[in-house]
Amino acid sequence: MTQSSLRFWLKVSRAQVLPVMVLPVMIGAAGAFAFTQSFHLGLFLITLIGALSAHLFSNMINDLWDFKNGVDQAAEESAASISTNSRVLPNGQVNIRTLLSLLGGTSQ
Repeated sequence: MTQSSLRFWLKVSRAQVLPVMVLPVMIGAAGAFAFTQSFHLGLFLITLIGALSAHLFSNMINDLWDFKNGVDQAAEESAASISTNSRVLPNGQVNIRTLLSLLGGTSQ
């Protein structure tokens, strides 16, 4: 994977918001430590990876849902709207079939 394609997929998944998921996992780990007096690095890492993956997946599903339901078009037509998506589907930078393949779905 080239640096430009990695940068593109990071944009598609909106990976810049991943730090938002670190704090809840750390708070959960601190709570587990307070309760058990032990820290399991493996469980922490699995939980962190799962939370980050779920967040990326939900970002891409949200973009797909908004695009298919015309939300992106409506937001584009409104001067007061705030864009919260990657804009790769409405701009034609990636097609639905490619995004679904990445998400593990089917393109049918």
